[in-house]
Amino acid sequence: MVGRVAGWVVTVTWPLVGHGVDRVATVWYAACVDQQAALDAVKAACNIPHATFEISREMSETLSGAFGLRTGQVRCFD
Repeated sequence: MVGRVAGWVVTVTWPLVGHGVDRVATVWYAACVDQQAALDAVKAACNIPHATFEISREMSETLSGAFGLRTGQVRCFD
């Protein structure tokens, strides 16, 4: 049985000029049921100027539990 949606996986990209790489990307996990709340929480945690935030996919309760995330928490493992 597949778990319910417990949050969202958010991809954050930003330009990295002068380092031989055009853009850098990180993946964040947000334990927020609402998509906009997930984006807002990741934006606040990142605080990266000129970043782009995009919902990549849903995060199940199983994955959220495996990461030890509680409602409203965000985490990046990169």
